[in-house]
Amino acid sequence: MFDFKNKKVLVLGMGRSGLAAALLLNHKGAQVLVNDQGKPEILRRAIRQLKRENIPVKLGAHEFSLVEGMDCIVVSPGIRSELPMLEKARQENIPVISEIELAYQFNRAPLIAVTGSNGKSSTVTLLGEVFKTVGRSTCVGGNIGTALCAICEKLTPEDTLIAEISSFQLENIKNFCPWVSIILNVTPDHQDRYPDFESYYQAKLNIFRNQKAGQFLILNNDDPQLRKIKNVLPQTIRFSQEEPLQKGVFIQNGEVLSTLLGAKTKIMAVKDVYHSGIHPLTNILAVIAVALIAKIPPVKIRDSIKKFKGLEHRIEFVRTFREVRYFNDSKATNVDSVQFALSNFKEPVHLIAGGYDKGGDFNQLVSAIQQHVKDVILIGQAAKKMKACWQSLVPLHAAKDMKRAVQLARKLARPGETVLLSPACASFDMFNNFEERGKVYKEQVRAL
Repeated sequence: MFDFKNKKVLVLGMGRSGLAAALLLNHKGAQVLVNDQGKPEILRRAIRQLKRENIPVKLGAHEFSLVEGMDCIVVSPGIRSELPMLEKARQENIPVISEIELAYQFNRAPLIAVTGSNGKSSTVTLLGEVFKTVGRSTCVGGNIGTALCAICEKLTPEDTLIAEISSFQLENIKNFCPWVSIILNVTPDHQDRYPDFESYYQAKLNIFRNQKAGQFLILNNDDPQLRKIKNVLPQTIRFSQEEPLQKGVFIQNGEVLSTLLGAKTKIMAVKDVYHSGIHPLTNILAVIAVALIAKIPPVKIRDSIKKFKGLEHRIEFVRTFREVRYFNDSKATNVDSVQFALSNFKEPVHLIAGGYDKGGDFNQLVSAIQQHVKDVILIGQAAKKMKACWQSLVPLHAAKDMKRAVQLARKLARPGETVLLSPACASFDMFNNFEERGKVYKEQVRAL
């Protein structure tokens, strides 16, 4: 463990992760400086909190001079690893670590870490519910909810920490080592941040880089990329919707089965999985694998899953209006998420898509649109690129904002059809985040 007392530490980024890291370091006796390029009016609340703790703040560019004299640099997920000042720090042998690495230094609880291109938030939330059902003291955080640096000191070895982990958070780890690592899937995403898919894929694989014997790696055997991974030092367990497994959790003849308890054991029927339409069985299988490793009885696992209602902004049912169903899938910020969402609807879908383009290949949605979509309402910066990809498939319409998009969808949709917000893009061109985008959509739907 790095001793931070009286050490000079630079924290880059003043969002949720950076703020938590700065406060933790200050509590540990470090001399902390926080640097952020954001606008003062946006960062006002964080600045006030840091000043109350006498932590200095420098707004503006990430300058080379900030590195001088530093003993360590803690990087928020939004900061690119190839930043020139960070390259300089590495050349000068100054440790550059992520916020989750800092938290790991002080965490004493067994850590379950979940990554993947899609499904992370739903999986960690359901895992938390399953553990709480049997009275386990459990905390859920990371890329969802509370930053790990704000949690780690409060936990004991009797607790369980369940963390959603993004590829960005995994870029600058050193010793980060979960008890259980889960990779749900790896599909092209964040191509605005990574030079190629392989770089993104390798960042995801960092999650099990430091694991040892006696620890567990859980992989989706249906994902072509993850299927290629050979069994590694941690005990490797797989899950599949497509084929039986010698060691894992899988679906066969409409039943969820497991071989982790020795003989083949039925956990539950597929039809018992709660669907508000719409629960990815991938997530359910991963949760069951972890719960069985943690020696939670199958009946408790089944009861928790049946009660789970899903998360806001993840194919969330909003309302039925004039016999048309409206769903909010604002969290669908990449192509793969939209593909999954559309596959869950048998009726014609009026799709609202668009936003800030992260470099996604919208041509990958051609087949799904042809099968499920009646027309598309385009919003945001990516509208022009989407139009070029889809103009020969279905009617396309443009809307300047979410209010107009919802009103146009109301006019186009007929009884028995569905309106789905599933953008395939980030939200930053029109909204602060996907939560705000989903909230505005729901407000407009409820105002019909």
